[in-house]
Amino acid sequence: MKKPARVSAFIALLAALAAAFAIYWLFGRPRIDALEGAALSGGRTLTIRGENFGERQGRGRVLLDGQPLTKLSYLFWSSKEIRAIVPGSVDSGLLRVATPFGLSNPEIVIAADRVPQAPSGEAGAQSGPVIASVDPQEAEIGGLVEIRGINFGSDIHTSAVRFSRNAAGGGDSAAGSAAAPASAAGDSGTVAPSDPTLMYERWDDKTILARVPEGAGSGAIVVSTPQGDSAPFAFRVKAGAGSKYLFDPVTYSVRLSVKLRSRSEKPQGTVVVYAPNLPETFSQRVLSARDESPAPFMDDYGRARVYKLQDLPAGETEVGRTLLVKVYRQESNLDGYRGSFAAGELPGFLKPTLDEDALVPAGAAEVREIAAKLAGREQNPQRKAVLVAGWLAKNLAWRAMPSAKETPLAALKARSAGTRSTALIACALLRASKVPARPVAGFLVRRDGVSLSHYWVEYYLPSVGWIPWDPVLAGGNKPLGFDAGLEDASHYFGALDNRHIAVSEGLAEISPLLGGDASQTAKASWSFQTLFEESLGADYASVWQELKILESY
Repeated sequence: MKKPARVSAFIALLAALAAAFAIYWLFGRPRIDALEGAALSGGRTLTIRGENFGERQGRGRVLLDGQPLTKLSYLFWSSKEIRAIVPGSVDSGLLRVATPFGLSNPEIVIAADRVPQAPSGEAGAQSGPVIASVDPQEAEIGGLVEIRGINFGSDIHTSAVRFSRNAAGGGDSAAGSAAAPASAAGDSGTVAPSDPTLMYERWDDKTILARVPEGAGSGAIVVSTPQGDSAPFAFRVKAGAGSKYLFDPVTYSVRLSVKLRSRSEKPQGTVVVYAPNLPETFSQRVLSARDESPAPFMDDYGRARVYKLQDLPAGETEVGRTLLVKVYRQESNLDGYRGSFAAGELPGFLKPTLDEDALVPAGAAEVREIAAKLAGREQNPQRKAVLVAGWLAKNLAWRAMPSAKETPLAALKARSAGTRSTALIACALLRASKVPARPVAGFLVRRDGVSLSHYWVEYYLPSVGWIPWDPVLAGGNKPLGFDAGLEDASHYFGALDNRHIAVSEGLAEISPLLGGDASQTAKASWSFQTLFEESLGADYASVWQELKILESY
């Protein structure tokens, strides 16, 4: 009887010790209750109040996004209060207190220079937007967020929900160059949904349902309307199953223009020009516009900038503008990616990127047959994309000089395709495999500054966002002597160099404004839009100039 008694006593002792440790850990674990100075700027003091910090600092640390402050940062440390100097390189992120007994709850801190100012004065506070709640207060990229408050208005085309921009990077690239933060000089500290008609699922005066856009990071949400900006409301972006990084930015001064030549010796008729607006993407920022002529009739109409020329003058007229565009090298880390779309829960903004359209023959029988054999029962969208890329590399030869009449389906049947058809076939196979995808039209920039029209693909992964894939360059091909880019061609699946300038992403359906006697729909192959010009009573000819690189630095 003695042995069982000893065993029982030993088990009871272990249980008591475990209970004591659990209680000590629970009550000894640090807890943050409040922050003073959570809108950070370098050199200022941050005060942290809470419990269980320890009477002396000892091995205690304040962590900002997992990185400890330097020893010289601390001004005061007690069990309930810590005061520390904010480092000059501070960025928005999560702050915790670490002691030998564990990590505290996380709290959001925001870089002061990235917090938009709310409208000042009593009148502004009454008429401008006010956020009362955000639910949930933490979501992944692409997640749906409900914002409640007042004075949001009802026009999504003149308003926006702006999220703090994520500081992508944080390490050294394989080439040894430092990863650049997404909020580098010249960029806005915020990011908003790129397509309001798809990314906002509801917008009225008191409620907004918005999807978290690519590039958003932990920090704040601000509602911007013509009446002003709301005060920032704290928000966290939840880490996903994979990650993307930005490196080595290059800024290009570029010119897009259209030349119109009237066939009349006197002013006549009206011409409307629909010039593409370069998209803002995870790796591409449009910094500014200059030298624009004439003034636009509409800034943004179906992803195009509209110019209206009444009484088209005799001779030649140029329509165009010069832009400053910053482009980053983009890389992704998708090792062990396990994300997937829940059955029946594909976000509405992605549904157009699964359907067949005038560009992408995703519904064609031959495309569906290949996709079905490749995907099988696979549910992981990243694995599906890998299977599609592998099949394309083995079964589709690239042609440098395809026929002008080549179609994606004819090229697929011939197992030989030009750059445009290659991208559209890749996109069709992804869509048929139930992976959201969109073709991208734009330009490559050679080292000698020459721009080359080009096409590639982006596919969407839940909680990560759009992943780049250039199937032509990934195959080791060099269109027209393209001599710049990633050293390993295979990295063009999941990464992109800083010499791709996107002009349009997916099909842009543009409705005519004049409804006149003539319209032109195929003026520039490097923009995926349905309408480029229309005229009423004008006799003229037009030439769309390819993107001109004026300078890069």
